[in-house]
Amino acid sequence: MEIYTTFTRPADIPASVSSNRKMLLFIGTCKPELMNKLSAFGYVGTWVENLFMAREELLKWACEVTHAPFSERVPLSAIFCDIHFPVQEIKSFLNDIQQISIFQEVPFFLMLKKQHSIKEAHHYQFRIQQINDSIYTDSNPFVIDHKIRFYQHFNKIRLQHPGVVMGVEPESLKLKIDNAFKRIFDIAGGFLLLLILSPLFLLIAIAIKLDSPGPVFYVSLRAGKGFRLFKFYKFRTMVRDADLRLSEIEKLNKYQSDQQQSPKFVKVKNDPRVTRVGRLLRKTSLDELPQLFNVIKGDMSLVGNRPLPVYEAVTLTTDLYSTRFIAPAGITGLWQIRKNKKPDMSVEERTNLDVYYARKRNFISDVRILFSTPFAMIQKEEL
Repeated sequence: MEIYTTFTRPADIPASVSSNRKMLLFIGTCKPELMNKLSAFGYVGTWVENLFMAREELLKWACEVTHAPFSERVPLSAIFCDIHFPVQEIKSFLNDIQQISIFQEVPFFLMLKKQHSIKEAHHYQFRIQQINDSIYTDSNPFVIDHKIRFYQHFNKIRLQHPGVVMGVEPESLKLKIDNAFKRIFDIAGGFLLLLILSPLFLLIAIAIKLDSPGPVFYVSLRAGKGFRLFKFYKFRTMVRDADLRLSEIEKLNKYQSDQQQSPKFVKVKNDPRVTRVGRLLRKTSLDELPQLFNVIKGDMSLVGNRPLPVYEAVTLTTDLYSTRFIAPAGITGLWQIRKNKKPDMSVEERTNLDVYYARKRNFISDVRILFSTPFAMIQKEEL
């Protein structure tokens, strides 16, 4: 199995970034290696040893910001905290600082080192819902910078629309039942489909190996609900070095845009990197089947918004577009069942459908979308 990742993409640092200082607070032992990376993006860091000292530093910071002239104010961009502090201490710390209005939208990240597991991070995030995400200290600074900016927008939306973003206020009984039905349906449906389709999986694997050299599965990092990254599985439909040849087909991209702030998607008609078996798999959507493993793991749902590659997801950090990330990632969704009716759908129309689904979704609408999907599987255009 081969893993392709967009984390090696070079950082595109604006020329004006050095003139706009952005402050970060590091709590614990995570300061040195990460701060050196982020300084290139205009970030300046303050480091403290523990959560008690962090409280004092933030109170002092709040006083300075309040009394400083507006032009001299340097806002706090994010807080990074080592994972070794007890859950209850972190929870108490976050409850205290979020009583201060200027810190309510500040993203909070758990810092992990290689010896820490994602399971540990999930344990913290399940118990402390104010934690936005977990980041390894050796992550690419380009990704961290965009995560900071995304969660600034995400937290703003979370405060403005507490009923839309789960985890901010206690869930209603109706919402709890709806989510429970959705998860039960995902697990039961995922296992049943995997059992029924296992012979087809074997035939597709053999066809891929006979058609071209390389792994059977394509694995990439995708951004799902809350911009959380996970390993995304598909049958390989392209040549082995397809990711390295992305620049070669840039001019063929259907979703090119001259506007720098516009969301970015990559979709190429008659992509020369696609193999013969790959064209058949894409035309019938059979390349999507391994995502059933993502559904069972909980990374995705059967129905939701499409999980995006990092280079696409980081362009959706405006207040409007980032709303799409409050919905779970899904194998199929509203965009998939409507694209055949309008194959030339623009980026904005596609993203607006994602936003609409994120705000209006419920279990009944998910069932309708799921049962409409077979009619949309035979696609009218070459992908």
